[in-house]
Amino acid sequence: MINLNPFINKRTMNTANASKFNYKKELFDFVDKKRKELNLTYRDIAYMFPGNNKNKIINEFMKFQSYERMNKFYFNDLLKILNISREEIDAFTDDFYKRANEELHLFIKNFELIFNSKEKIWSTPELSNITFYGMGFSYAYISRDFPLTLGELLYHYETKSFIIENQEEPEYPTYIYYSCGSMLSGSNSYNGFNLKSRKPFYDRLSYGCGNQLMAISNYKKPNFPVIPSDLSLKQLINIL
Repeated sequence: MINLNPFINKRTMNTANASKFNYKKELFDFVDKKRKELNLTYRDIAYMFPGNNKNKIINEFMKFQSYERMNKFYFNDLLKILNISREEIDAFTDDFYKRANEELHLFIKNFELIFNSKEKIWSTPELSNITFYGMGFSYAYISRDFPLTLGELLYHYETKSFIIENQEEPEYPTYIYYSCGSMLSGSNSYNGFNLKSRKPFYDRLSYGCGNQLMAISNYKKPNFPVIPSDLSLKQLINIL
């Protein structure tokens, strides 16, 4: 079981990801369904909370409804009032990541086919604009008006800016698909995989994010709109 505060999981902080999967939204929908079954409004629930500052509690509910981070103590009280157990949240979380990560595992499994087809992907907007859950970047003070897509990710692999060499096993470098951090604090981490284990790993610490940050900042948008494609990774593999 995954035992964590669902509002501070690094795998959900992907601000430059255009995936159809949204943990906070699905969590809200899951909890809100329980609320509706009990025929309660959020104002009703606020007055069932301990403490006298009901306006503050209602403000936290408004954050929750906007899929923002909710105070973990209020969240735990909300679960108690709605008779939602921690086991139910764990099961929901496990199911979400199982569904959300299917395309990531498919990407890793078929990496050679996809990478070797990069020219075709780059030249076809519908293929280049494919996204999958987990890919992206999140840097403090850095923003763009378009998300990381499959076409751009393959470009960063081609230029090796999203690759970390493996000194002990040079034939198995790490391919980064998500990078985050801050140039000011020096706190940086990444998610990636290699072709030996073919399993994703999360939150690996990095001594610097210069290569990824420069690559993201300097990448020139292609001559077609960067709009997330309706095609799935599974459909892409069938096309290739």
